[in-house]
Order: sequence, then structure tokens, then C-alpha cells
Amino acid sequence: LPMAMAMQCKYYLGQTEPLTAGGGTSAWAALVNPLRSEVHLFVNEYVITNRSAAYPAEAQLWFGKAASLGNPTVSQFVTPGFVQLSPCPQPQGQIVYDTGPLPMNGTASATRVVPPSSSVAAEKTGHWILGPGTALLFYFPGEGEAVDLIVSLGWWEQPMYR
Repeated sequence: LPMAMAMQCKYYLGQTEPLTAGGGTSAWAALVNPLRSEVHLFVNEYVITNRSAAYPAEAQLWFGKAASLGNPTVSQFVTPGFVQLSPCPQPQGQIVYDTGPLPMNGTASATRVVPPSSSVAAEKTGHWILGPGTALLFYFPGEGEAVDLIVSLGWWEQPMYR
């Protein structure tokens, strides 16, 4: 299915800038479906990369309201999964990131530990669906030693059926 979505210019992938968490600073990254997007985002995969050579990183997965994220930085590192001469439309979904506490109006649903100098990946194959106004967030607590992280995501978009 991801290949079929890519061939229709509906599959996107991207990543954050490097994030630093630990040493008293929390950080987070999210895939956001804007409130008036009129599409559903189907999460295909995510990858969390810990670039620290010495310390593990903890990541909490959170689902909730996009409006509770404030004004985060929008990643410029997002591209269609189908590279061609005539460009695909811009995605409705956005990868965003910021520092600070875990946002309100959501639920932390899982925790992952990312060993030093490694990546943790999961293929969701569309089983996680973000409706308009919602977000999937990866929260990195500020406890412990500082680590450098990158969050990558792949998703496809389908119009809402009414």
C-alpha cells in the first residue's frame, strides 16, 4: 500500500533537525495533522535515532490535540515519496519539533528506549491514523545525560470521506 500511495503522490517522509534532550532540557517531535486539512494521515513508519555515543534515550509516544503543541518549529526536511519531474502536491501533514514539557490534552501510550549510537524503528503500516487537529508526538524527558536525536516519519494522506 505505501508504494501505491507514493505512485499517487500521497506518500511523504521527512525528519527533524537534530534535537538535544537531557541535562535538564526536554525535547519533542511530532507528526501533526492540521485542524482543517480534510485528510487523514496514516502513519507508515517512524525511526528514532540516538546519535549519542555513550547514553541511551527514552522516548514516550503521545497522541493528542495538535492545538496543545503551541508554536513549534516546522521541519523543512519533508519530501514526497515519489520523486519525479512534475512535483507532487505539498503534504497537509507536518513534522514539527520544540523543547519543553510534555503537552497537555493527550495520552502517553508507550515508551521506547533507544540505545547509544543506534536507531529504533517501527512499521505501523497505516494502523495509526491521525484525524484533522491531532498529533503523534515523541517526547524526550530532560532527565539524565544530554543526547542528540533525530526523529523520522513516513505517512500517506487520504481525503476524508463524508
